[in-house]
Amino acid sequence: MKRFTLLAVVLVALMVIPAPGLFAEEEGGPEPSAPKIDEEKTPWLKGVTIPPFPPNVSPVIPAKIYGPDGGPIPATMSEDIPVLFTVDSEIFAEKPPTEFKGTQLLNGAWDGTPSVRWFFADIGKHRSTLASCTEILPKNQMKIMPLDPCPFGGISVTLARPMKYEYSPGRFRRAYVNSSIGANLAVTDITPPTCGIEIKGTTRQGSFWSVENPPNGPAPKGADAFLRGSFLTQDGQDLEIVVRGLQLDHMVVPGNQATILLPKDEELEIRLVLLDNDKVDEKTIHYGISDGAGDEPLPVGPVNPDRLKLSDLKLPEKAFFFIDSKDVSGNRQIFFVPVKVF
Repeated sequence: MKRFTLLAVVLVALMVIPAPGLFAEEEGGPEPSAPKIDEEKTPWLKGVTIPPFPPNVSPVIPAKIYGPDGGPIPATMSEDIPVLFTVDSEIFAEKPPTEFKGTQLLNGAWDGTPSVRWFFADIGKHRSTLASCTEILPKNQMKIMPLDPCPFGGISVTLARPMKYEYSPGRFRRAYVNSSIGANLAVTDITPPTCGIEIKGTTRQGSFWSVENPPNGPAPKGADAFLRGSFLTQDGQDLEIVVRGLQLDHMVVPGNQATILLPKDEELEIRLVLLDNDKVDEKTIHYGISDGAGDEPLPVGPVNPDRLKLSDLKLPEKAFFFIDSKDVSGNRQIFFVPVKVF
């Protein structure tokens, strides 16, 4: 958990330089040695000198992040739910710093507006995303909305603003004031699984599955059902149907929009496809044929079959293929698709 904060500290440390006293920043002790360059791995850097520190004063000042309503940073966030964060730093002050590490920054004045960048990092996946939003917010605020759950995440903000100061009598120099801060947090999962089934029979085959729609929407999550194959028509012609506007946690495909049609003597091979934005809890998986599409599946015949012979089943009047699944966070989806035998 300290890894994210450590990264921010290292970035800040790289911008800090030793600075002697008044009007004397170009004097002082021996210069630090430049980093060694491996010319075999980076031949384009041959003959290039890269100083380990900025050649001139580059002030670094503190920053602090606040959570919603100016409170503490939350320990957890929920995916797909934006949270307003605020950063406080002297970069937004009326005047720039007057001193940095012993160097007096005389007659200083801001020479531009602050540049503020917010990031969300999934530390486990080594992935960092620049945060942005369409709302017009004060320059020190940002709404951050993680798109996926992660146990080890973090937010950070980097700030920079140009200033000018008198570094010797009558001579002025432009410098950048920098600031950054980071904080660790976890992102919880609120999206149910989006599993599907592939069915292969002697004369009919096809598959059905669900897709969250809109993507990264608020709870309760919306979804579309996709159905494709020759089991959607009685004559066995391939067809694709999309049923939109369902609710992801309890999906029931209306029979007047799509129905799986199968000969009564068909023997089916069934393959389950597990999908989730985090991880499906395989111990919770149940699928098969249900009597109706109520709050809970009512299995008819075997549960979790690899093969299914329809002639061995006494199908109810309203029969549905069903998938009942949970992810490791406990989010549950029940998916019903009507089936008729002819």
